[in-house]
Amino acid sequence: SDCRRMQLLEYFAEDFNSEKCKNSSTPCDNCQSRIPHSTQNVTDLVKLILQGIQRVPSRDQYTLVQYMDALRGTNSSRPFLQTLPLFSKGCILSKHDLERLLHMMVMKGVLAEDLQVGSHDNVISYVKLGPEAQSVINGRYGTILLKVKNKGSSSKTGSIIAPTSAEEKLKEECYQDLKGLRMKIAREIGKNPEVILAVTTLQDMSQKLPTSREEMLNVQGMTVAKWKNCRGEQFLKITSEFNC
Repeated sequence: SDCRRMQLLEYFAEDFNSEKCKNSSTPCDNCQSRIPHSTQNVTDLVKLILQGIQRVPSRDQYTLVQYMDALRGTNSSRPFLQTLPLFSKGCILSKHDLERLLHMMVMKGVLAEDLQVGSHDNVISYVKLGPEAQSVINGRYGTILLKVKNKGSSSKTGSIIAPTSAEEKLKEECYQDLKGLRMKIAREIGKNPEVILAVTTLQDMSQKLPTSREEMLNVQGMTVAKWKNCRGEQFLKITSEFNC
C-alpha cells in the first residue's frame, strides 16, 4: 500500500517523498509494515489440515481459533486435536500468516463455518469441511498459494516463488509514472489528483497496460468522460510504452 502521508498530501496536490516517512521516527502504518513478501505454496499444509478435520468425530466440534492453537502446537490446545497429524504443523508460518490461511480456506469454500447459538445466547462458529475440501484432498483443486512476509531466511517448506518478478517491477514503474502524470495534470488545472483519476484506476491501468482507447475504457473507473476530461491519451501513451 502507498504511504498514507503521501496519499493525504497528494489529495491537496502537494509533493511528498514516501522515503521521508519510511525513514522518520514516526512512519505511518503502511511504511512501517512494508516488509518484502513472497508467495508460498501451502497446498500440502492445507491438505494436512483437511485430513485432520476429517478425523474429528461428528459429535465433536471445534472453532477456527482452536484449530489454529493446535496448528501452532500450543499447550492450551484441546487434547484430541493434539493427537492429530496437523498438531504443530502450522509453525512453518507466522501466527498472522496462519490466521490468514485459515480465513482464506473459508473464503475459498475449502472450509466452512457452522454458526450455532451457545447456552448463553452467544453465537459460536464451528469449523467443518467446505464444498471444495474433497477436491483439495484428491489433488483436483490445484496449487494453493499464500503471500507471506519474508523472514530473511530460507523457508522450511522450500517452496518459495520469487517475491518480485521483472514484470511486477515493470508494472510498479508504470504505476509511478502514471501517478506522476496525474499530479502534473492536477497542478495544471488546479484540481485534487483524486478528482483526475482514482488510485484504484491507476493501479488497474498499470496492471492491464492498455494500448488502445478501447482497452483503456475497460480499466476500472475509466469512462468516456474521464478519457476526454483527464487527458486519457497521455495516460495511454505511458501504458503503451510499458507494453512494448
